Amino acid sequence: MIHPISSSFQNRKARGTDKTHKLGGYARSEDIGKKDTDAQILLTALRNLIVPLVQSVVPNASAEFDGRPEEENLLIALQKYVASIVGGQVQAENQDEKKITRVINLKALNITKVPEKTKDDVSRNVHRDRERFKVLINKVIQIIQLDIPVDSQAGRSYVLGKLLEALREQVFNSLPVRLLYFERLDDSDMFQISLLDQANIYSRLAEKFTYTYKSTQMDYSTALNQLTELMRYAILSHTWLRSSPGELSYDAWNKGTFHLTHPGYEKLAQFGRASLMNHGISLGWMDTICIDKSSSSELDESIRSMYKWYQDSSVCITYLSETDNISQLAEDPWFTRGWTLQELIAPEIIKFYNCTWSQLTVVQNDRYDRSTQEQITMATTIMTKELLADHIDQVSISRKMQWAARSMSIAYGEGADLAFSRLIKEILSTCKYNVLDVFNWGGKYMTNMSSLLPSSPQAFLKRNEQLKIPPILMEPLALTHVGLRIPALIVPIKVYWSSFTWKYTRKGDYYSSNFPTHPEGIILPFMPYGEELNFSCNVLDVEAFRFRTDMTRDRYAFVVLNCTGDEHNINIPLMCFAILICYHTDDVILKTITRTERVPSVYPVVFPLRKKSTQLYAATNKHSMKRSDLGRHGMQYLSMYI
Repeated sequence: MIHPISSSFQNRKARGTDKTHKLGGYARSEDIGKKDTDAQILLTALRNLIVPLVQSVVPNASAEFDGRPEEENLLIALQKYVASIVGGQVQAENQDEKKITRVINLKALNITKVPEKTKDDVSRNVHRDRERFKVLINKVIQIIQLDIPVDSQAGRSYVLGKLLEALREQVFNSLPVRLLYFERLDDSDMFQISLLDQANIYSRLAEKFTYTYKSTQMDYSTALNQLTELMRYAILSHTWLRSSPGELSYDAWNKGTFHLTHPGYEKLAQFGRASLMNHGISLGWMDTICIDKSSSSELDESIRSMYKWYQDSSVCITYLSETDNISQLAEDPWFTRGWTLQELIAPEIIKFYNCTWSQLTVVQNDRYDRSTQEQITMATTIMTKELLADHIDQVSISRKMQWAARSMSIAYGEGADLAFSRLIKEILSTCKYNVLDVFNWGGKYMTNMSSLLPSSPQAFLKRNEQLKIPPILMEPLALTHVGLRIPALIVPIKVYWSSFTWKYTRKGDYYSSNFPTHPEGIILPFMPYGEELNFSCNVLDVEAFRFRTDMTRDRYAFVVLNCTGDEHNINIPLMCFAILICYHTDDVILKTITRTERVPSVYPVVFPLRKKSTQLYAATNKHSMKRSDLGRHGMQYLSMYI
């Protein structure tokens, strides 16, 4: 264990005695005397080397540092030397937070060899880095276009400044607000862990890059590769410890109020070892230590940014505390925690580690391991093609909701209902295409907002697997106090409270058939009274348009959601995605604000709409008609509040 280095330098500075002033490392060369003696030169050189070392322990110690290469080299060597001989922890206090560095003995940890990267792995990583570091790449392109001679000192200095500027922008805009830094001490079996904020991350990376850039004749491409390599970080996905003491927190880490046998500290050490030794990555993010939960603003920002952080990570190290081998993967409690879905889907590379911190497979990326894919499907129903999708947007909204409903618990301090309603609102306000898929569910609806919106993710367990929503750009969907405003095609129907249809006469040229025994109608299961019943529906039956003489004045209609139109034409899909509504009026023509009530369905309503005496070709997937012709067929197109 590394013990704390004394902060007596800072204390002596505060007392301000002459002896402290001259020997404590705070004197400037002009304060020592005017005689140009060997002692003065030596003292000045020592000041230039020792003061930065003191500042690394006592950050608010003020002094100048020229930053010459020979000074930097010796300073790094001195820091490593001090850390290796003192043992324990190096602790310093800043105005904002305490910084602690701990040294880990690699021999005490289980070290396993990382598999060699395949050509496919390398090509995927290169493409991914280009996406992640667009800022850096654009800066390099700008430099190349300026055609600056890199062989001149002035040219190289200019290029270095531009690259460091790009590095700073990337660090503060793309990296997490706080990261762990893993650094191996020379060729020994020791490595140290530091907790750094973005400013210190930039300083550490800039120092490394500057030294390499000055000591080598790297070209633009090499410089870019060096920067992207420095910015790679590993991220940990894990199940929080249920024992006492539990996880090692940010506060405990800063205060140093934990023992080396703390189980959370052991997990941190193993995470650092895996990142550094198995994946060659010096930066790491771990939620329990890297988030200051006492700051509500930082916590909120971290929650909002977490998906992107996992997505931008170079590798997601997933620790399965109750799994020994690959056959047990699906049963691990990791699959039942609230954050698993995003931590499984977001990262490009995921690597599973078992309870002893050994890798479960011999491949670089467990996404591409067949046994792992089978276990993930068993635990979550996520299929291999979904797991390997190039972009999460390739998976439909309802399918993502189905993942969450089947295997991922959702727990928020505000309550599940409120959290889910906020999620639905966010989808409606941000999703441009395929937003209709959010209505692909069955069961109970969200009565306090809109009957188009489900009450929970479990409603998506009844989604229609065959329903394909085309990527159409719709009018904005506005959620108001009277419901969700949506443009729709109204198709009146005659409903029979039985499983067979009565005599049917078409209103116009369009009709629907779903079963051979019922060529002019469809049978669908509904839940009008909380229990499942089968309705027989005659679509566009003339009976639906007649004046009601029976005891009820209810009329029924399908509200087709997946149609589009403008002021002149309407495009009606062959397979209509609809909801069933009833309305209490003798007027068959609905108005925008007509009071309607949705009849809940067990499954989403999907029915075919066909046209009499029309030959449909394989390439045809919709009916197109003039808006003025809708009335002749008994249909209308309008915006409704549902």
